[in-house]
Amino acid sequence: MSHVTVESIAARIVEIGQLDPDRAQFGAERHGHAQNPPADEAALAAFERTHGLRLPADYRAYLARVADGGAGPFYGLYDLATAAAEGAAYAGEVDDPLAPFPVDAAGLAAFVAHRRACLDEGDDDEIVYPPRPEPCPGLLFLCEYGCGGFYALVARGELAGTVWFVDDAQVIPVLDGDRPQAFLAWMGDAVDAQLDALRPGSCPPRPAAVSASYSCDGCSDMVALPPDALANPHLKKLVLSRTELAEFPTEILALRELRTLDLSMTGITALPAAIGTLRALRKLRFNYNAWTDLPDELAQLDQLVELSIFYGSTVEALPAAIARLPRLRKLLVSHCARLATLPEAFGDLTTLEHLTLNDTALTALPASFGDLAALQVLTLGATKLQSLPASFARLRSLATLDLGVGSLDLDQAIDLVAELPNLHTLTLPMAARWPASVARLASVRRLRVAPNWPLYHAGQQRLPVPEALGLFPRLEELDLTNTNQADGLPVSLGALTNLRTLRVAATAIRDLPDAARDLPIVELHASQSRDPAKPYGFTAEVRAKLAGWYPSARLAIF
Repeated sequence: MSHVTVESIAARIVEIGQLDPDRAQFGAERHGHAQNPPADEAALAAFERTHGLRLPADYRAYLARVADGGAGPFYGLYDLATAAAEGAAYAGEVDDPLAPFPVDAAGLAAFVAHRRACLDEGDDDEIVYPPRPEPCPGLLFLCEYGCGGFYALVARGELAGTVWFVDDAQVIPVLDGDRPQAFLAWMGDAVDAQLDALRPGSCPPRPAAVSASYSCDGCSDMVALPPDALANPHLKKLVLSRTELAEFPTEILALRELRTLDLSMTGITALPAAIGTLRALRKLRFNYNAWTDLPDELAQLDQLVELSIFYGSTVEALPAAIARLPRLRKLLVSHCARLATLPEAFGDLTTLEHLTLNDTALTALPASFGDLAALQVLTLGATKLQSLPASFARLRSLATLDLGVGSLDLDQAIDLVAELPNLHTLTLPMAARWPASVARLASVRRLRVAPNWPLYHAGQQRLPVPEALGLFPRLEELDLTNTNQADGLPVSLGALTNLRTLRVAATAIRDLPDAARDLPIVELHASQSRDPAKPYGFTAEVRAKLAGWYPSARLAIF
């Protein structure tokens, strides 16, 4: 928006309500396109006196002249009291929840410079966002975005008046170019996006031709490559995902500096042999496409570091050309439901660091698998594997491993995994028992427990976590989130004397064993029981008991 006022935003919110009388737009069922009355001046002044600050001027003007919350972006704007309460909950252990925001101008400038460097190279997915400080005071929450994310306004500190996106892990400045947005600019962009979404045939705006990146993602009416996509011969990133393209646009082959190409969720089912001429290509994404093979010339992409081909619904065997990519570091092949075999030479991918093979039809891994000397992350969950190759014990760099495979011989697998000195995160399936050899997994600090689907479909919808859990010698985090097959934790939980984080949300676990009373828990995530007749969640009585057990812990029971 070129000129934003509180009145212009108010008018747009009214227009949104008129265009969406059925409240079909995201969040409208909650706020109903209705605005609260404006905040009383005396109440605003009292808030400022209480907290010893002056609210950002544009935010204050909106509260005083338009509405103290109500209709607005996403699930709607919080009123000031809720904004402060949510900010206080997010702040953590701090005397003053509205103390100065811990990120300063220098920290923001460093992030902006890093982000700009990534954007200029077309590497926006390489941006590393600022981690959430602990504690994190100084914020007034503006609205809920969903999926655990919120928009918040800095109320005090060097960056007071700027808007940030925050969640449990990150605090991310909302930027217009390289400048942080203030409240009114953020609101203006947000309500404009809401209006655009209500207008038929809307398509995301495309960048200027001089940009290093060009995206048509989500342009559902696009059947051919727009001419302006080729206007910049030095283009670094081209995103054509979620379009109606049916064939590979050969014009792309003229972009000899192209580093990232995304053809996901299109009608393209084959890549041409000439793909090998894009010698600068570093990232190729071909997800959710009905392909069956890839050309041998793919191996000519000697700069390719990432190949993403997950949710390939028709592929049955991974093409041999993939094993000849000399610099490949990340290969994402999950959810290819018919994929049953890997090339025998798969171990030639000696630079591979990250590999996802979960939710495929794989029954075996090639003998060369242990030659993946650089592999750090591997997911094999929900496959049909029955055993691991003997060479698996040579994966000495492996740090994160998903073995959530119900058909797997866990005794054989754990014997091999116990040889991996750097493994710190492991996923195991629910089972009637785990082998006692888990006691050898001295390097594992985080254990994730996944559903065992073969057992589930055989009638074992509920199982307790195996007693061998207590044999893990140095476990610090246990995560059963969304494993609703789990209906209890063993008494041996009390033997995990290093356990600090426990996650049991969306399970059938209703309580912790008394043996867990003295654990050094600092963070516990669980679901709250709203219906005692249903086998899910902690009751208010259980929550109160756990608050007594762990008085300094963060209890996230919702």
